Amino acid sequence: KLLWVRSAPGRPSSISASGVAADGVVSRWNSTLPERGSAINCLVCDSFHSRGVTSVVSMVVCTNEQGLFFMAIVSHKGWYTARKLPHFDVPHTLQFITFRLGDALPQSVLRELRKKTCRLPADQRARSQRENIEYWLDQGLGCCVLRCSEMAEVLRESLVFHHGRRYELVAWCIMPNHVHVVIEPTYSLPRIVQGWKSYSARWALMHGSKSGLTLPYGQFWMRGYWDRYIRDVRHYQAAVLYVHQNPVKAGLCKRAEDWRWSSAYKGA
Repeated sequence: KLLWVRSAPGRPSSISASGVAADGVVSRWNSTLPERGSAINCLVCDSFHSRGVTSVVSMVVCTNEQGLFFMAIVSHKGWYTARKLPHFDVPHTLQFITFRLGDALPQSVLRELRKKTCRLPADQRARSQRENIEYWLDQGLGCCVLRCSEMAEVLRESLVFHHGRRYELVAWCIMPNHVHVVIEPTYSLPRIVQGWKSYSARWALMHGSKSGLTLPYGQFWMRGYWDRYIRDVRHYQAAVLYVHQNPVKAGLCKRAEDWRWSSAYKGA
């Protein structure tokens, strides 16, 4: 966590900050502030290493026409595990993200997948599980409330809302019961995903009955999300292609550009 920030009296030209983890001061940095009225200056600062966890802190410094400045400190978790899934939260790292509705995969299907995966060698389990989950998601199980154009539009709005600020939205696709997104985040990745989920779930709960929506029983979105950071150009191209081709693969349209709720759509 950032504990203090120091600068010269009056309109500062530089700034110093110190980061402190649980085991003491581990990082200090200095930077020249942007000129009067300039655009946002983003500084990705050093990592913190504490209790086996690596975190990354971003500091955003902004000035206005009067020369006043303010800062936003954003903490990134680096590598961490949540709900038995590994996550990589580092700014300016391209991420392929998938999240789904609460009833998209029934417990009966999940139990069968676990049994099937357990029979495989350890080095094949993760990939097999991912491929099987992708297959079952494309079967359109559950209420599939994202088929509703009103609901899909609300979710699309939430995806594009922070484009150019908290992240660069590279590719996206809203399927009937799950969502694929490729972004380059500058903000905390779990907070980004939580923002998408919270906004769309609140709208569904407030307007669902009026719009005649059938909502998932219990929780609207399944807790957590699946993410994989993009390793190279080939991986990037494959990820974007998968996102855009998912409706075609699931039999929802003949061409990627025909699917209304995708960045591949002609009118998007």
